[in-house]
Amino acid sequence: MNQDYYFTYGFGYDELNDDYKLVLVYSSKIKNVGYNEVKLYSLRTNSCKRIKGFVNGYVYSNSGVLLNNFIHWDARKHHDFDGCDSTIVYFDLAAERKGKIDLPRYENVDVHWDLMCSRDSLFGFCRCEYEGAVDIWIMKEYEVEESWTKFASVAYYVVPGIFDRPLFINEDGEVLLIEGQSLVLFNTRNNIYKDLQVHVPDVRGRVDMAMYNESLVSPDNFDDEDGSIY
Repeated sequence: MNQDYYFTYGFGYDELNDDYKLVLVYSSKIKNVGYNEVKLYSLRTNSCKRIKGFVNGYVYSNSGVLLNNFIHWDARKHHDFDGCDSTIVYFDLAAERKGKIDLPRYENVDVHWDLMCSRDSLFGFCRCEYEGAVDIWIMKEYEVEESWTKFASVAYYVVPGIFDRPLFINEDGEVLLIEGQSLVLFNTRNNIYKDLQVHVPDVRGRVDMAMYNESLVSPDNFDDEDGSIY
């Protein structure tokens, strides 16, 4: 893999075309270039193609967030880590179109964004480094930027340790978080923190996890001749 690029991906099921698709995004590390190379793999056709004209910017997400047949990544318009110009870039698996959604603005504050899909909504977790807090936002109406609403704000001192990434949020306001090699549950309503005693042993560094929907369809079950899934 070319070391001059950041690499991320997104995977999902295209209901309209009955196809599993993998999207690979390569963002240039060269300052002020903001160029993305995107490749799309289709399981049905067992083929890969380039996607031209993808949104410019720097995509930093480890993996994309799937919602409404769209894969989302957090990105920045410029190479530095100034969160003031953060945005969301997306790719529509069915129509194979791309676009962007602006995130809530933070002026003159260093922030870092994480995205999460839960309860059929898009959530944005904003870490305000100088404010010492994590703001949780929810987009109440999809693709309507004015519908971003602050769901909760959590001070750093409440959670013992800086979490790596949010995974899920339930109706009771409990957030499932990755913290190092462990899973923790944090209740935004009463600030209660709970270690779920789920740990990944014998692993150095960070661990990544993902949510998924159960299905009786196996990605391995497809016809080699015509690429159809059965």
